[in-house]
Amino acid sequence: MRIEFEDPELERLFTEGKSKAKYLRSLPKGVVKGFFKAVNHLRAARNTEALYPLKSLDYKKLEGKDYERVKINDQYRLLFRSRVVEDDSEKVTVAQLHKISNHYEDL
Repeated sequence: MRIEFEDPELERLFTEGKSKAKYLRSLPKGVVKGFFKAVNHLRAARNTEALYPLKSLDYKKLEGKDYERVKINDQYRLLFRSRVVEDDSEKVTVAQLHKISNHYEDL
């Protein structure tokens, strides 16, 4: 999948390993490490169907919402939207990363 970021600070966390956003700075190191792992799994997947067999990610499309999510750890999730685009006459799935969310947090 191609990865895009809705939040520039989330992109900065991924590219530089740090962020100015308070909610991202306060995340435990294990959550940040899990975030990198989840994004790399998304990048390696051809489409969202390829995420189903990866039980550690526990991929789900959120009911009644326009978001999907993968598990970072027991408490945190990575929320994203996916869409299929035409790129050089080839269909490519794009995952637009929204935010890292506490499991019990509302959208």
